[in-house]
Amino acid sequence: MINEDKIKVAVIGCGFFATNHILSWKNFKDVDLVGVCDLDEERAINASHLAKGTPYFTDAELMLKEVRPDVVDIVTTAPSHYNLAKLAASLNISAIIQKPLAPSLKESTKIVDLAETTQTPMMVHENFRFQQPLRALQKIILNGEIGQLLFCKISFRTSYDVYRQQPYLKEVDRLILMDLGVHVLDLARFLFGEATSICCRTQKTR
Repeated sequence: MINEDKIKVAVIGCGFFATNHILSWKNFKDVDLVGVCDLDEERAINASHLAKGTPYFTDAELMLKEVRPDVVDIVTTAPSHYNLAKLAASLNISAIIQKPLAPSLKESTKIVDLAETTQTPMMVHENFRFQQPLRALQKIILNGEIGQLLFCKISFRTSYDVYRQQPYLKEVDRLILMDLGVHVLDLARFLFGEATSICCRTQKTR
């Protein structure tokens, strides 16, 4: 039974990382998860079970037209983002899009233009800036508790094997920039404001 007072959310993409999204949506008392979709039917079925019987689909357009969500959570790989965002906009459905927004600046700009011209709310799923320790750090910086900030270095280290559950990452060009690098760059903007100039240094390890 769909509660019309709740926000209706549908998820496109039922791979490894979508598990976190589905469980999170189910935890919100003011959200109804109304559909999950994946081209791979087995993954869609597994996601439906995880979501306690939420209807599953293998066709994104069919799902969006049938369940009519308020928001679609696009948890697919970057090359598919523009077409799915365009589909959502054509149906006047707001979208949360997994980072990176697109494989290139040109395609990212097309998504931004699409959102503006159709007046469809869209945002990139950048979750680090919403974590409480990092929000507390931003508050400390903004309050001037550590004085004038002149230099900061952000690094991200983990022993987690990112390839084991996400083998497709081995095929991603510029992986560090497109995957974890997106988090680092967004945190820099969140903590210190927009950049006025940018310089880069490259390094090869093999």
